[in-house]
Amino acid sequence: MLAEQSSDPPPSPTTPPSAAPHTSDGAAPSEAPTLEQLAVAAVAPSLPPASTPPPDVPPPSQHQYISLDGAWYKRRFHEYINAVVQGHFPHPWPRLRMVPSEHQRFWFESMKITYWWDYDDESMFRVFHMWAGKYIRKTFSCARYSLVRPLWLVNKVWLQLQEFWADEDFQQESSKNKANRAANPTASSTVYRRGSSFVGMHKRKLEAELGRPPKQMELFERCYKEKEDGGWSGPRAAKVAVRDISEDDGGSSASADG
Repeated sequence: MLAEQSSDPPPSPTTPPSAAPHTSDGAAPSEAPTLEQLAVAAVAPSLPPASTPPPDVPPPSQHQYISLDGAWYKRRFHEYINAVVQGHFPHPWPRLRMVPSEHQRFWFESMKITYWWDYDDESMFRVFHMWAGKYIRKTFSCARYSLVRPLWLVNKVWLQLQEFWADEDFQQESSKNKANRAANPTASSTVYRRGSSFVGMHKRKLEAELGRPPKQMELFERCYKEKEDGGWSGPRAAKVAVRDISEDDGGSSASADG
């Protein structure tokens, strides 16, 4: 099981509950989009509204607690997000921004089958949005160049993806993006600056230096700032720090596993 075991106390009656996956009409979306519909504007990383709020009851005892810090850094939680995405991928969506908001909500609610958290859903959705987007982008980028279908993807969707990649508009956009990356290779990347050591090791070292568990921002700075001048490793690292981590830090400490 991918869920992280925890010794945290049992949840209170106000703890966010388990919720079965649902969409606005009570079922997962089924109508296949056209190529034109797939080329939509980017979806902002904000939680789509639910049609019906989940009941305010404690989660079952078998649910596993995940802190906001753990959600950012724990590998097994990220693997669980990957599994949720794999579990229901009925249409050719090579980027998260192409996934309809109601289906993103469907995936997000699916995580509550196994996990519960004591932060607001909006904060946790930012974690989901980043890691799900990263997984989808990396998976289909590799599949596009290798022409090897991911084992979890049905053949019908795989053929639709190949049609999408062969489309002239996509080819032109891809060539333009490739040229932009070549001109400014760090503009869209968050470059890890701590060599072969994994994040958990840096967390332990930083905790020893500070005499306390490091905050999320302190650990992020250790891993993604240049050693020479203290600047961020790229524009995206600075954006993540300001938009995602600083908003959620709130004095909390970071946790990580390798």
